[in-house]
Amino acid sequence: LWTLLHPFILLAVLYALFAARLGEGVPHFGTYLLIGIVHWSFVGTATSKCVTALVSRESLVLNTSFPQELLVCGEVGAILLSFVLEVVVLVGFALVAGLAPAASWLVLLVTLLLEAVLVCAVSLILAAAFVFAADVERVWAIVLRIGFFAVPIFYPLDVIESGAMRLLIQLNPLTQIIGFARGALIDGAWPGLLPLLTTIVFIGGILVVALRLFRSVEQTFAERL
Repeated sequence: LWTLLHPFILLAVLYALFAARLGEGVPHFGTYLLIGIVHWSFVGTATSKCVTALVSRESLVLNTSFPQELLVCGEVGAILLSFVLEVVVLVGFALVAGLAPAASWLVLLVTLLLEAVLVCAVSLILAAAFVFAADVERVWAIVLRIGFFAVPIFYPLDVIESGAMRLLIQLNPLTQIIGFARGALIDGAWPGLLPLLTTIVFIGGILVVALRLFRSVEQTFAERL
């Protein structure tokens, strides 16, 4: 109940504040908002939880031999269950808002998978870094606060006047994922093949880098802990 209540409270606040100005000209602004909130909440909750995934399970790291990235990915998997439930509620909200079901809604499964992989990759880097520097947790909290405004959650991209800033926001894979979900759910549109493949390759590259970084320092975790 609390998991589902949080995005709806945030939806109510953001809708009340921004619907009149930023929501003007955005079809189904409530659904538009909720898509961004649900996807951002998963990123924020999962990565924040995973920062301490290794330190909080010190006894397992010290006394058990196994791939320690499983500790991080396991945390992501647990929170992913809540994300799936929120996506189901999101679909229900879209139906109540008057959107007609379409085959393109299956794209939500793709966005869910892409975001889960992205979160796992980022979480691996954060969890490994926290073993060496406890300040990572506080720094990441600040990054998430900034990220909430740097991702088009409650505003459309066309309100950004600076072309360079708009390009920077568009390069964020989370922006692309949220865009795919909005296009599929609200417009009934399938994502373009090139943007989709580019996002998949980019996220896959982040995962490869994250795994290599994690495994390169994995043997030192026990010593650091």
